[in-house]
Amino acid sequence: MTQADTLKEKKAFLKSSIRKEFSNWLFLSPFIVGFCLLVLYPCAMSLIYSFTDFNGVFMTGFGLFNYASLFDFSQYGIGKEVFRSLGLTVIYTVVSIPINVLLSFILSLLLRKAIPGIKVLRLLFYLPVLIPGIVFGQIWLDMLAYPTGLINQWLAAVGLPKGTFLSSAKTQLGTLIGLSQWTMGGSMIIWLAALSNISPTIYEAAEIDGAKFFTKLFKITIPLCTPMIFFNIISLVIMCLQTFDSYAYLNRGIGEATYFIAIRIYYTAFEQQQYGFACSIAWLLFVIIAALTAIMFKTSKWVYYGD
Repeated sequence: MTQADTLKEKKAFLKSSIRKEFSNWLFLSPFIVGFCLLVLYPCAMSLIYSFTDFNGVFMTGFGLFNYASLFDFSQYGIGKEVFRSLGLTVIYTVVSIPINVLLSFILSLLLRKAIPGIKVLRLLFYLPVLIPGIVFGQIWLDMLAYPTGLINQWLAAVGLPKGTFLSSAKTQLGTLIGLSQWTMGGSMIIWLAALSNISPTIYEAAEIDGAKFFTKLFKITIPLCTPMIFFNIISLVIMCLQTFDSYAYLNRGIGEATYFIAIRIYYTAFEQQQYGFACSIAWLLFVIIAALTAIMFKTSKWVYYGD
């Protein structure tokens, strides 16, 4: 067979493959076009802008000066402020995730029982997840207002001191961490799915051997739920490090008590018109999230996937 014949066969094979797969690519085209225009292109442009002083209209320089500014911890450098926002975000993440995982797991254990009305209870616990962040924040801002908010009225009625909650720089971050648990219903649903996948025969065999509640919990339930624990932790880490909703009702917080890194990115870009520097902060956050995700996958030997 000559080289020309081989080339013809390859062309014919390529044409037949395109003809067979055309309908598949046609159905995929909305996603592909949307991904390229709404994800890939913005990501590529933000990376380019991070090396410039782009202000939304024009740019005059190209280099590593934005990244140098990120790590400028001198007296007049911006690095301290950026890493202060990053530190607040890390505190919020480290404290809120264990609370969310633990409470949602306990809630799922309580709501897995086959009792009358259990589906209604599950729905009620999940409903807060459906409330938009802005509405959710405004509701709690009014309820926790100092000193006339509904919660403070209840505290006063039972003789307890009123709390500043979201009205003070000292208590804003802690209150926000507590309020973030109000949407634990999302994690609860995932837990319920994991618990329903555990075969009842395993528990029956353990009970025959004399296993009590806590033995079954720590020897069966938790080990078999480790894939969901791993999934929840990764999802919550990514979500918490990008927390932004509080900006809608708290702005940057009193004394910048809730000036998270995602809020700083938004403020730097759209308030200060420093798009290039905002993009560099965004890419710093991306690297941190990617590194943490890689570390969690690398150290995931404790996750049991079964057979």
